[in-house]
Parts: sequence; C-alpha cells; structure tokens
Amino acid sequence: MALGYAPPLEDAKTIGDYVIAGRYRAILRRHPPVGEQTQRIKYLYSLEAVTLFDGDAVLCVAAEINETAPGAGSHFLGVFIDDGHENHGASDDWGDQRRFADAALEIVCDRLGCAADEVLDIWKGEG
Repeated sequence: MALGYAPPLEDAKTIGDYVIAGRYRAILRRHPPVGEQTQRIKYLYSLEAVTLFDGDAVLCVAAEINETAPGAGSHFLGVFIDDGHENHGASDDWGDQRRFADAALEIVCDRLGCAADEVLDIWKGEG
C-alpha cells in the first residue's frame, strides 16, 4: 500500500528500527540536507510503520521543515495515512531526533492500538 504523498525515502538514512506489538516494524530515518532535497516540502526525520510480515506501509510520521512560518516552531509534525495528511503542530522539539522519535512512536502506537511497552528497539546500527 502506498501512503499518498508521504516523504520520499530513497535517499534517507536509517537511524533506528523498532518492532511494535510483534506485528509492525517502524523505521526511523534521517533525510538528506535541505539543499539536496528537490521536493517542495523538506524533511528532517521520518518514522515509517509497515506490517512486519509483508512490509506494507501503514502510516508515516515526519518532521517537516518549517520555512514558511518563522517563530512558529522549526518543524511541523506531519502524519501521512492512506491518501491523507495531518498536521500535529509546529515545534522546535521535532528537530531533535529523540523527541521526534518519542512523539512519532506515540502516534504510531495510538493509531495501531498498541501500548508503549509493546515497542522493542531492535536497532543495531549507528545513529
């Protein structure tokens, strides 16, 4: 399944990996520097949730770089699901990897009906 106009992932670097409730995988990625991104909306981080056994995308949460609303927060927290997009507000917090990951995992767990204690960090790489 494709998620509408979710962030492009081809040049993003994986920096985290989670299993959620034994049914989903959530991949945390850092996107290329803004100057290297060609799309209109630029991204810093994204967390893509996929089904564990077939890899179908379920939803994606992204830190969208806010270049249009100075003083309103450096990044928007965007949620991509099916063909839709939701804006969960602007904050400098979404520019911090740990704060973004925590917020994104909370949204994913809420949407998938899972508890926070069902998230297993399986990342073995470098961040």
